[in-house]
Amino acid sequence: SVMIRAYLGFDSDWYESCTKPKVFKKLLFGLTFFHALILERRKFGPLGWNIRYAFSEPDRDISSQQLKMFLEDFQETQWA
Repeated sequence: SVMIRAYLGFDSDWYESCTKPKVFKKLLFGLTFFHALILERRKFGPLGWNIRYAFSEPDRDISSQQLKMFLEDFQETQWA
């Protein structure tokens, strides 16, 4: 499964190092689910999409790092 591969790809020290673990893990799950959905959706081709874009592993990694950075930098998280 794409989600299992994604979670196995995260370094455990990095995964556990966020100062807001509950919010981080919730949002990371959402991001990982979205990534898996996009990857699985690719097999249907460009139907329903304006532009074909492969949301790749490096995209997921950058998004995960940015999510953690935002949680660390801001006191309040209103959308979690």
